[in-house]
Amino acid sequence: MQRRPTFHFVDERSVEVEGHWLRDDADLGSLAGELLQGIRGDMDWSVAEGSIWHTICERWHRGFISLLTERDVSGLAQALAGMHQLPLLKGIDQSRDESARYREDEAQRSHFLLEVKSLLVRLAEALGLLGLEVDPRYGPLRNIYLPVGEIVGRLEEHLGIEIAPPAVGNGRFGLRVGHNAVLTNRDLYALYLASRCRQLAARWRRPPEAVRILEIGGGMGRLALYLRRMGFRHVTLIDLPQISLVQAYFLRRSVGGSVTFGRGAVAGGDGVQVVTQMAALAAAPDRRFDIVVNADSMPEMGWSVATEYVRSIRRTCRGVFLSANQESRKQISHEGSTHAVVAEIVREVGGFERAYRFPFWLRRGYVEELYEVIDGLPSEPRGR
Repeated sequence: MQRRPTFHFVDERSVEVEGHWLRDDADLGSLAGELLQGIRGDMDWSVAEGSIWHTICERWHRGFISLLTERDVSGLAQALAGMHQLPLLKGIDQSRDESARYREDEAQRSHFLLEVKSLLVRLAEALGLLGLEVDPRYGPLRNIYLPVGEIVGRLEEHLGIEIAPPAVGNGRFGLRVGHNAVLTNRDLYALYLASRCRQLAARWRRPPEAVRILEIGGGMGRLALYLRRMGFRHVTLIDLPQISLVQAYFLRRSVGGSVTFGRGAVAGGDGVQVVTQMAALAAAPDRRFDIVVNADSMPEMGWSVATEYVRSIRRTCRGVFLSANQESRKQISHEGSTHAVVAEIVREVGGFERAYRFPFWLRRGYVEELYEVIDGLPSEPRGR
């Protein structure tokens, strides 16, 4: 949500929104120490060139990585407590630059809150809880003017869970939905994808606890949080080591002690497993996962890394691959590398059949695709 949005046909002054800065003063010393035990001395911190993450890690993550390699417990506790005021979360969640804009500019705050409210409405429309409204030429717009509490109530009744995330992350700004609870765009993206996973399980007539899910590039871990609330018990997240630690931190505080991170974490294991990089996925058994999810990250990995992940999905997944990504092909390195395109990589790797493709409900410019794995055997690379 980097651009200032424009809301045509909406009287912004009549839309009910209230912002809130999350308050979180938890003592993190012991948890920081526990998480550092999961950092191995031989951890590979490198990121492949030709991806936007190589630039982000070199520019924004080095200080945080130093805290981990030096095993600085107090420094890590302080960084986790103020992570939304650090550049660490750039491209992952609300980071320092975004928080600063909202603190310094009232117009930015107002437009952000209106954007989150519009996504809340869009989610309710996607789930069939509100009628779809897109253009006042077909009738007056009503949904955006509904009280936030009413929309949240409909969503919670339909989904059977509380949708406000826990108060983890001091200074995170969002749409107030409780005494000390906020929603942002990333919460709603995750909630939508979690609802998709639940729909798939229901279609297969399988209880959530019998479905194994892998998320590649899990952000803060918000999808895993909502999956757990919906009854999914076995969720694996794989990411860069420093981001995996942030996920483990968020999920330990959100869902409790069922989160395994570090030496004991196993891709495809029981409970919530937070693993790091491709080597962990390579050790997963064949056809272990029922659903693999990737949202807003595979294109930024670059073509080679994204292709390696898709090949791993073909081997380790016995069900479906759910993707919600952009296809801009924007240049992301001085060498001319561009964003990868998931649809092209899936076609090159082979072994998949696309079940559907349409614009992602909650994010303009993104496409949602569902691929069925029809051939789980390892495949030979094909030229792109």
